[in-house]
Amino acid sequence: MKTEFTGRASSYTKGRPPYPKGILELMRSLGADDQSRMADIGAGTGRLTRLLGELNAFITAVEPSADMLAECRHTCRDNQRVSYMEAPAEDTRLETGSVDFITVAQAFHWLDKDRCRTEFQRILKPGGRVLLIWNSMKGDDPFVEAYSNVLQDFTIKQTAGNASGDHLKAKREFFGSDIKIVQMDNAHTLDE
Repeated sequence: MKTEFTGRASSYTKGRPPYPKGILELMRSLGADDQSRMADIGAGTGRLTRLLGELNAFITAVEPSADMLAECRHTCRDNQRVSYMEAPAEDTRLETGSVDFITVAQAFHWLDKDRCRTEFQRILKPGGRVLLIWNSMKGDDPFVEAYSNVLQDFTIKQTAGNASGDHLKAKREFFGSDIKIVQMDNAHTLDE
């Protein structure tokens, strides 16, 4: 993953949808506030990191790709409460018991689940939370169906976005029975 996005960070930022603001209310309902410490794992270009900044919490953007982390720094440049760490999810180098929340947006499929479970347990404070976040296309839309068919017809490699099967299996195995699924609407407008 460290080099998968080399030279592509700017394009990635332009093409990826934002995350719904409802995430902020969800996190507030879980106790997030201006004293919370968060680790945004696989922060990428900083789309979620920037949104989390609206909580006025202390955020560490953890990202293994130097190019993506540079884009994240640019995306979050106005937030002095964001710090940056070039590191993999499996070895964040964050202090033991130092974070209240771990977020992973669109990156769970990249992680070595066994090593991450150990690392997440190490860095989380007692009672800490892990939120896995995805933007998924709505399956009952004619445009999305046609678009998905084009992607399937021209797929050159399997990715999390075009994989089939039980998408929740890895999450259930990671968390055990302590998993809650929340869905939110989120529009993404594109031009030609």
